[in-house]
Amino acid sequence: MVAAPADSARVGAAKTGAATADSETTSSAAHRRTALLGSVTRRRVQSTVFNVQPAGALRFPGLSRFNNPRSELVPRFQARVLVQLRPSVLDPAGEATNAAAQRLGVDGISHLRIGKAVELEVDAPDEAEARRRVELLSDRLLANPVIENWTLELSQS
Repeated sequence: MVAAPADSARVGAAKTGAATADSETTSSAAHRRTALLGSVTRRRVQSTVFNVQPAGALRFPGLSRFNNPRSELVPRFQARVLVQLRPSVLDPAGEATNAAAQRLGVDGISHLRIGKAVELEVDAPDEAEARRRVELLSDRLLANPVIENWTLELSQS
């Protein structure tokens, strides 16, 4: 039967005195770590229970920087990104929806394309920075620039 690496280390430690000193050092380090964790845990439990805010605290729109209540509040902006397929790209979902609408008896639909709308809130120092952040997000994450176009609507909340 092959011993696990930890077991073989214990066997080797029993044979040599130097290895025994290493295991005692490891043991004392584990005890110090446990004692340190215990004091941190006790301090956290005594100071706040479940991170509950006092009932009298008011919530202002926008978050303060680094969760410091004494610093300036950062404005919050609402953004809506509308993502649509480029006109040169076929839209099979739009054509299927158009055909289903005609089967349901809804006539008069001449052009139907499927897209998506993404709504988000951004905390930023000013509108230009909020626009820059949402544009970066739109270019790299929300839309595929090869086959999709996007438009941005931004307002301060």
